[in-house]
Amino acid sequence: MNTIKHITIAIIVGLIFQSYAFSQTSEETAKIIINDSLKSAIDLNGVVVFGDSVDLEIKTLDPTSDLRTDEVVQELEGVSMIRRGNYAAEPTFRGMSSGQLSVTIDGMKIFGACTDKMDPVSSYVSSNNLESVSVSSNSNHTSQGSNVGGGFDFQTKGPMFSTEKEFSGSAGLGYQTNGNGRLADFNLNYGDSAWAVNLNANYQKFDNYNAGGGEEILYTQFEKVNFALSASWMLSSTEIVKAQLIYDDAYNVGYPALPMDVSFAGGRIYSLSYKKYLKKGSLDLKAYGNNIEHIMDDTKREFVPIHMDMPGRSDTYGAFANTKLRIHEKHTLTINPDYYYNVSFADMKMYPNDPNRPEEPVMYMITWPDVRRHSGSVLVADKFQMNNTSTLTYSGKIEYVTSKVFSDFGLRQLEAIGKDGSQPSSYLLGNVDVLYQKELNENWQVFGQAGYAERQPTVSEGFGFYLFNSMDAYDYIGDPSLKKEKALKGTLGVNWKKNFTQVEGKVFHYQFQDYIIGIVDSTFDGMTIGSEGVKIYENNASASISGFEINFATQLFRNVKFQNSTQFSYGLDNDKHPLQMIPPLQNTTKLGYIYKSLEFRLEAMVAAMQNNPRVDAGESSTPSYGIVNFHAQSPFTLFNQKWNASFRVNNLFDANYWDHLDWNSIPRPGRSFVFKLAMKF
Repeated sequence: MNTIKHITIAIIVGLIFQSYAFSQTSEETAKIIINDSLKSAIDLNGVVVFGDSVDLEIKTLDPTSDLRTDEVVQELEGVSMIRRGNYAAEPTFRGMSSGQLSVTIDGMKIFGACTDKMDPVSSYVSSNNLESVSVSSNSNHTSQGSNVGGGFDFQTKGPMFSTEKEFSGSAGLGYQTNGNGRLADFNLNYGDSAWAVNLNANYQKFDNYNAGGGEEILYTQFEKVNFALSASWMLSSTEIVKAQLIYDDAYNVGYPALPMDVSFAGGRIYSLSYKKYLKKGSLDLKAYGNNIEHIMDDTKREFVPIHMDMPGRSDTYGAFANTKLRIHEKHTLTINPDYYYNVSFADMKMYPNDPNRPEEPVMYMITWPDVRRHSGSVLVADKFQMNNTSTLTYSGKIEYVTSKVFSDFGLRQLEAIGKDGSQPSSYLLGNVDVLYQKELNENWQVFGQAGYAERQPTVSEGFGFYLFNSMDAYDYIGDPSLKKEKALKGTLGVNWKKNFTQVEGKVFHYQFQDYIIGIVDSTFDGMTIGSEGVKIYENNASASISGFEINFATQLFRNVKFQNSTQFSYGLDNDKHPLQMIPPLQNTTKLGYIYKSLEFRLEAMVAAMQNNPRVDAGESSTPSYGIVNFHAQSPFTLFNQKWNASFRVNNLFDANYWDHLDWNSIPRPGRSFVFKLAMKF
């Protein structure tokens, strides 16, 4: 009954304000800036803006924001989060995840080091060191790696030059009641006309949180520290060199949906880049590297059948160039050559628990057998201004990827189950994307996007060895001979805007061929205690994902802003069975109000029941839910110093709920109060 009450309240609030918004439009109301604004008085922690094309959505961040990275990402259109605990939520886009998406930091390719996907790339940055987060449905939105679903790019803060030698920055402290969360961050920038440096740091520590109603959810604690240092030098009026380092560590991270926790997850991300402004364009060069280490263990769990250690490591090194040239008054050409090299290794040790049998040997297994992957690609794109009202953007990318196993022990493991990993696997991948935009008049715009995309199997899909999935309780084995996954995709949309109001609607469809998915193989027995059996990654003949996204924004009065977004995805495999991890219908309504310097935001989030679960993937129907959040903040001056105070209430009505993408239906946090005080200087 409580869930129904919360959903009803959220829906009523959204419908009332939406109907009121259409009835209150007036020429006298201040015009809302949607396309080119990077600041918003109402959207307190940033603003969604549209970039060069309608397939790109960007979220810019306020340095004093009290949001965590996953809270920022989930506000993007088409995005849902897979949660296995209170840390490192994995972003999905339109029901696609993992190897189907490209996830980069400042354009750099990074791979997690966990065989259980407990460390998505987004977990190695902090909202404090991010300038913006973007999501795109274009498989060629970045040159780094091929994919079929688009991807995310996390842009970090860069140093700011100044005509005078000056320091600027901020420092903040925060507290979250649910989970006893302690938060601290720091930003410092120094710049003059020749060089600039930026240092920022973030610290978070949480205990177990309580779900709605007060139930303590064990193993939801974590501790995280993140540092980022970057420096830029102005070589000339048209040349800049930039060096960057990100240092991210997490300790004692609990995962209630999994049989193991994480004692340590660390990332070292570094790069050196050069930018040259040309007469009719620009040239960017970057060389980078990153080292990711991830250690799973179960030493803090009770009633463990057999103790295990599962460390993993991923090292990636690469370089790319990005050249943009205006070769004609109607053509802007982009050329992106790219190369990266990745090494992935993970193993597992199982220790005997019987003190009466100390001679029992330690069991050892390699789960990622030292897979070394080389990738080289070239992306070419052209933005063609056909006339004053029409734009055609088309791009193509070709990539060659080779992967080889360098562990003899790992090769013998694969041979023991009939898999041959002795020869390098190679894939030639092609991606083509076309976007057409047409302005019908000053109010209406239509757009269409079509593309063909391919991607290679991930390391787990190609070479994984008995990777336990706690969602369906199966051990997964990779296949080095998998075919590449392919997809035809299309999007149609319309955008209407007038004065202070904008409405945008999109429908999309992805048609996959050789869709990669785990299929039960009864000829193998499960190895993990409690395993139901073994699934082998195979190519399903076909699959599809379809859906829609609707966004509405308006300014009711000079200081009142209303936003509403709805998204839905539906996925089926070749046998018309539902695909796994497909989010249900979701709606988010936001009402913002500003009074002098005091800002407020009320947010209602509603998700419908997901009654199309993939049962053989461990899913079950998920009930609908609705939650309401409240946010307020205000700048003020004290002791001749600028300050910012913020206050949030998450899950205002203390609903006990979980999302369909939450592994094993672990309830999310109940009501929580978040306080933050930041000083700007």
